[in-house]
Amino acid sequence: MPGQPPAGLGKKESPLGLFMGRLADDNHIIVLQALLRNLKSEKITAHWSKEFALHLCRDIEVDTQQLLDGARERWTEYQKHWYSLLSNKELGPLFQKNSLVENRVEGWHLLGLDNPEGVKIFYHLTVRDALVEANRIYALFLGQLGRTQEKWAQRWANLDWEESSKIFPLFEATLRKGELQFYKRIHEILPQMLGEGFQTAMRSSLVSVYTSLDELLNRCAWPWISFNVSQNGLLNYIDCLISFFNHLFEEILHWYQRKWRHFTLGPLVHTESTHEKE
Repeated sequence: MPGQPPAGLGKKESPLGLFMGRLADDNHIIVLQALLRNLKSEKITAHWSKEFALHLCRDIEVDTQQLLDGARERWTEYQKHWYSLLSNKELGPLFQKNSLVENRVEGWHLLGLDNPEGVKIFYHLTVRDALVEANRIYALFLGQLGRTQEKWAQRWANLDWEESSKIFPLFEATLRKGELQFYKRIHEILPQMLGEGFQTAMRSSLVSVYTSLDELLNRCAWPWISFNVSQNGLLNYIDCLISFFNHLFEEILHWYQRKWRHFTLGPLVHTESTHEKE
């Protein structure tokens, strides 16, 4: 059954087994089980060279750095684009056109943040499209990562394999589909999660009177107000968003670096230590 840990890889109550069951590709599980049955008592050992593993790991570090550099270039363009759209010069006419501001005798007022519908309108007029575009960059990143990992796996799979070593690339392939599904699930839930977070923060905004329209625009997104009064809170929100995604990308790439190092170098270390004991 999908979602259940494969037989032979852990008991049902094992947390590791349950985790594996959620990640694993059912088609690969069948092949993996057959391989384990055929091996029986034969020792599982790594038969590829340490030089190959080190070279592959170095190439993976280069590839992941290129992915990260490419993403950072896209974030630079993203920041430039949204800094322009959310500048005071653009926000002033936008807020006035949509009746979000009003100039009264006592000063400028930001309207609508005292009710959920007004906050939703504010969200849609300001950062909603920025969140959609940011999530699109994340999807592009995942696609590039998936294709790059296929390249690593193909290099590993092209080696001449002995039967007792086949379990390592097969085990990696078993997990690969689930890994990407996990990160795609993050892609699915991020827009709603970030959107709701923004609106919740804005609903707690203080109702204030501002001496000028510029002051109102600088302070309207007060949870993200900077000490730099020349930059409005919405631009700081864009910076926070970019920082969040950059850290997410870095963590994902570090995971893949560690994973491939463990798969390609880890078995060799274990094999060498076993031979030394013998």
